[in-house]
Amino acid sequence: MRKTKEIQKDMLAATITLNPCLDRTLYIGGGLRKGEVNRAEYARLCAGGKGVNVSRMLRQLGVFAPAYGFSGGEEGRLFEELLKSSGIPYFLTGTACATRTCTKIVDADGLTTELNERGGPVTAEELKRLIKKSSEFAAVSLKYKKRAYLVVSGSLPEGAEPEIYRELLLENGRMGIRCVLDADGEALKRGLEGRPWLIKPNIHELSSYVGYPLQSREGAAKVSRRIQAEYGANVLCTMGAEGAVYTDEKGCLSVSAPKVKVKGESGAGDTFLAAFLYVYEKSGGDSASALLFAAAAAAAKIERTGSDMPGKKELLPYLQSVYIENVTV
Repeated sequence: MRKTKEIQKDMLAATITLNPCLDRTLYIGGGLRKGEVNRAEYARLCAGGKGVNVSRMLRQLGVFAPAYGFSGGEEGRLFEELLKSSGIPYFLTGTACATRTCTKIVDADGLTTELNERGGPVTAEELKRLIKKSSEFAAVSLKYKKRAYLVVSGSLPEGAEPEIYRELLLENGRMGIRCVLDADGEALKRGLEGRPWLIKPNIHELSSYVGYPLQSREGAAKVSRRIQAEYGANVLCTMGAEGAVYTDEKGCLSVSAPKVKVKGESGAGDTFLAAFLYVYEKSGGDSASALLFAAAAAAAKIERTGSDMPGKKELLPYLQSVYIENVTV
């Protein structure tokens, strides 16, 4: 197993979540029974959304990654309070619509059932204000002359078209920021036109992109190579228990996934992405070390309940059971 290189640099990062939520998780003692009364043994509430999760994990790793997004209504005020209590810096744009609520039900086997509200509608004026506010991050990166990462991720609320991702990525990419896109469907397709530095689909989202099921690392790597050649975007495809595949201009690497007891899968992909970016930057671009660290972090997250992210010490034991392989396509 390759060891992660010594950390040598500071890191500047931020996230944009256009469709954040109050994330309510209910834990039940047995299996979920349809059409019957299911009693939760306990519940947890946190500020949610893919970008917010990335900011939360980076905070665990010592990086203050401000979260940009929308907030509205009483739910939005609670959302902000939860961000504050988590130690996540935030710059939110107010909306007339209330912040949505997403509910997750986790059974005794760790199987998660999600009930997600759509979110929105947001207005064109609210979108303009968010874009303007998020541009402050690029100004900070230029001021300090530091390489910066911007993660744009998640679903779109009603009122926001997929072109918004293209616009955000193009504008920030012109400022020298390494933009990361985590989206699916039409948002992924249009976002790729914004020339992100990296995209992070899971295997199901990558399958949806090509229109047929991908069932192997080689299949994921082949599609990733095609995307990298056409758009110049590196591809980090997570595959659940099969690990992940990373593709850049140098080739394709895969990382295994440790065997774990599943207590909650929600946020594992966001944890993987945050940990990958952290080590990739700190190690000077060592993708193998970044993959190993990310796989360990995701495994540690899956064995935790709720929104809590693992710290560095908690994920270190998992590094002993992950390995890197080259993928030939």
